[in-house]
Amino acid sequence: MPEELNENENKEAWKVVQGLDSMDFMFKGFDEWLKANGFQLDEFGDPICYRGTYGLVQFEWIIFGGESRVVKCNYFSLSDKSRAYALETEGVSASGKSFSNRDLELLKQARYKQVEVIVKDAFEEQGFNPVEPQMSIRDDLDLGEDDIQEIIMKLEDEFNCSIPDEEIKRFKIIADVVSFIRKEKGMSI
Repeated sequence: MPEELNENENKEAWKVVQGLDSMDFMFKGFDEWLKANGFQLDEFGDPICYRGTYGLVQFEWIIFGGESRVVKCNYFSLSDKSRAYALETEGVSASGKSFSNRDLELLKQARYKQVEVIVKDAFEEQGFNPVEPQMSIRDDLDLGEDDIQEIIMKLEDEFNCSIPDEEIKRFKIIADVVSFIRKEKGMSI
C-alpha cells in the first residue's frame, strides 16, 4: 500500500484488496462484499464508487468470457481525494494476485474491442445513430472541425491519451480514430 496513506486508510485499502482477491475479481461478488463490509454505494455509473469509513473505492468492470470482472480498482483517501492508489489494474491486484492466462487474453481482446465501442458511442452522442467503423467522419456524418475536435477531446479524456492536430486531420473514417487509439495504447490482438 502507498506510504502516504495513514494507518486507518492503509488498513481499509488493504482490506479491499483482500476482498477483491477473495471474490476473484468477480463484479457481483465484489459488489456484495463491499456492502457486507460497511461500504455504501456513493455513485453508480462508470466507474462505480463506494464510500468506506476512511476512503472511497472506485472500480470499473467489463464483461468478458461471459462474466463481469473488475478490471480496475482505485482507493481515494477521504482526506485527499486528488490522490488515487491502484488496488487492481490490468488484471493484477496490489497483492500480486492476477487473472489466469486465459482470462488475461480475454481481457486483452475485450479491451481491444471496447476501443471501437467507445469511439462509436462518442460519435453517436452527436446524434448519428448507428455509426459504423467505415463511415466517413466528414462526409457521412457531416461533422465540422469544431464537432470533431469536441469528440476528440472526449476521447482523449476517456483514454488518457493525446491526439495531435495533424493526426486529427488525417482521420477519414471512424476506423482511423479507433486504430490510432489502439496503437497509442499499445493494443494488438
